[in-house]
Amino acid sequence: MPSSRKLINIFTKHYQLDFKNNAFDFLRLILALGIVYYHARGFIVTNSPWQFIEYKGASDFSMGNVQLGRVEVYLFFIISGFLITMSLERSKNVQDFFEKRIKRIYPAYIVCLLVTILFFLPLTAVINHTTTFPHYVKTFWPESLKYLIQNLFDPVIYTGFNQIYDHLNKPRLEINGPVWSLYYEIRAYILIVILSYLGCLKQLWKLLIPLGICWVLYIFYVFGIIESTIINQIYYQANYFLFTYFLFGAFAYKCINLIRFNWIYFIISILALIAGLKFDLVPVLFPPAMTYFILFLAATLPFKNISQKFGDLSYGIYIYSWPIQVLLLAIGWPRDFKNYLFMSLLLSVGAGYLSWNLIESRFLKKKLKKNISEPESVVVAL
Repeated sequence: MPSSRKLINIFTKHYQLDFKNNAFDFLRLILALGIVYYHARGFIVTNSPWQFIEYKGASDFSMGNVQLGRVEVYLFFIISGFLITMSLERSKNVQDFFEKRIKRIYPAYIVCLLVTILFFLPLTAVINHTTTFPHYVKTFWPESLKYLIQNLFDPVIYTGFNQIYDHLNKPRLEINGPVWSLYYEIRAYILIVILSYLGCLKQLWKLLIPLGICWVLYIFYVFGIIESTIINQIYYQANYFLFTYFLFGAFAYKCINLIRFNWIYFIISILALIAGLKFDLVPVLFPPAMTYFILFLAATLPFKNISQKFGDLSYGIYIYSWPIQVLLLAIGWPRDFKNYLFMSLLLSVGAGYLSWNLIESRFLKKKLKKNISEPESVVVAL
């Protein structure tokens, strides 16, 4: 049994977050798999892929209410804020930065859109006896073209194919639910560039201003302090609660040398998360606590830079898992949750593997040749 001095040393030992040797890849993979689990549970158990694991029964992420999928997206945005800010500062210029971001997101995303309208949607329709394939091509090609063009420039949830899903007994089932976050991810990139132009990345106090504004609006909205049509429109267009988590990640990167990573503070962050749930203080406590929580894991977990060995499968898993799970529903895969989850994970990981090896890695290799000094963990950041 370790002595009290050894225990003290263990809990007070200081860890550093190595920019080149960290567990961000592993954490993003776990979060992507968690999204698959979250939606699988929703499809099979609760019959609503958006409303699983709710606290006190509310339908959105607000006071006293947590959705597992939303939490995972927030963690994605914290990681993204950290790595994207690093990427921006290490880019030659803004054009170089956006070229890297476009190459990271769009090639695989465009292929996913094409695979969805050429494979997933028609196959789902034919299996459901909604239509034949020739009739599908004749009837739905305008909607397919609209879906493709609209999502190329503005990734959103699109429900223009409701007839295909009639036999699934799930009205207004989205074609690819998770892509909603790409809408705000891209805007977060634009936001961080604007803040860089304003000098917010050179002086920490300037970065605290937009972070504080987003955080306060997030708190006000959740607690109902401000309720108006204008605020609601800002909420849905800017989604400042997502930007709050993104900017916390960006702020953490800028002051990483000032953050002490040890087990005492990690336990405190967990207690803060629990307190946020218990005392309805989620918008107040979650952003800082979750930021410390995920960065500590990135610094301490032993699974370093796994994408260099196995490839980065997280993005492919994220964008393909939903249409795969809907297709499983269409073919009548056993509605036993364990069987459904197993096949969902297996096929999603397979899609992520193909997406990485056939598309994503090819563009990233070209990028790495141009800028070999950039860490791999930054290059593959969502």
